[in-house]
Amino acid sequence: MEDVSVDAAAAAAQSPPPASTAPRVVALDAELEARLAALNEERLRQEKWRARVWRERRALLILLGLVLLLLPNFRMARVVGRSMEEELENGDTLLVWKSWRRFSPLTPGDIIVFRSRGGGGELVKRVVFVQNRQGTLRWPRSIRISGAVIPTEMLFSRRYLEASSSPAWIRQGLVVHVLGDNLEHSNDSRDFGPIRPESIVGKVVQFRP
Repeated sequence: MEDVSVDAAAAAAQSPPPASTAPRVVALDAELEARLAALNEERLRQEKWRARVWRERRALLILLGLVLLLLPNFRMARVVGRSMEEELENGDTLLVWKSWRRFSPLTPGDIIVFRSRGGGGELVKRVVFVQNRQGTLRWPRSIRISGAVIPTEMLFSRRYLEASSSPAWIRQGLVVHVLGDNLEHSNDSRDFGPIRPESIVGKVVQFRP
C-alpha cells in the first residue's frame, strides 16, 4: 500500500473561504426612511406635549393652592355714596384685605372699611391720624385730602384735637381718626369721633368701577 501525500497549499486552495464575520449593512429605501423619521418626530412631539400639559397642570395646582390660602384673607365691598369722590366713585367694587393687622400697621392715608358705631352698617373712609395707646402722639399741622393740603385746625376743633389723647378715649380704644375725601359730603370723625381698630373690617388694596 502506497502512502499518499497531499500538498497542504493545494488543499488550502481547494477549500472554501471562511464565512465573513463583518455585520451586514441593510440598505433602507427612501420611503421606509421617511416613515421612520415621521414616527420619531411624532414621538418627540407627543413627549413635548405631555411635558407641557404637566407644567400647566402643576402651575394650575399652585395657583389654586394660593387662591385657597389667600381667599379667607380678602373680601369684596361696594362703595355707596359720594363721600370718597374722586378717589372712589359710587358703585366702585373694592378688594378689602382682612388680615392687614399681621403684616401692615395702619398708617395715615390708608383707605379702610369699618363697622360704624350703633350698627349703622359699614363705611369706607381715609385714615388721617392714629393715636397710640399712651396718647402721646401729636397731630400733624396739616392733612392732605384729595390732593389739597388743609390745616388740621380747619378740619377738627381744638377741643377735638385735645380729646384725641384723653384717657377717656384711650381707654375705649378710640384712636383711629378718619375723613372722607369729599369733605362736603362725608359723615366721618368730625361727626361721630374716632373709631376702634377692632371695628376695622380691612384695608382697601384695590378698587375698580
